[in-house]
Amino acid sequence: MTVFSRDLSRVIKRWNGARSWDWLPDGRLLLAYFREIHVTDASLQTTTRIATLPDVVRGIQISRDGARIVFVMNGNVWMIASDGSGLKQLTDTGRLLAAPQFSPDGRYVLADSADTPFQTWVVPADGVR
Repeated sequence: MTVFSRDLSRVIKRWNGARSWDWLPDGRLLLAYFREIHVTDASLQTTTRIATLPDVVRGIQISRDGARIVFVMNGNVWMIASDGSGLKQLTDTGRLLAAPQFSPDGRYVLADSADTPFQTWVVPADGVR
């Protein structure tokens, strides 16, 4: 991932290996690096690791209030607090899921199947079924 100047004439910062990202409500970036989740500072210059996970993280998204992060790991949707605590698996479908998103009110997480037949899954964000 590369951040450019407003006129695109120069590179401000480059993060090699960032696989997915999302904006935090305060303007910082949330980045997924293989098995790690990082957050940038306000100037987008430095990152701080907030979590190291057991496998590769993809499709990261932050909740609107900035408190929770959802992502795909091992084909399932997982959630973690934005401070890196409380890792929780939200799905166990036997399918490959992708692109998790919080509902506008934050009560649900939606994810699409990455395999066929295509299907959309909606699960409670609190992990209770």
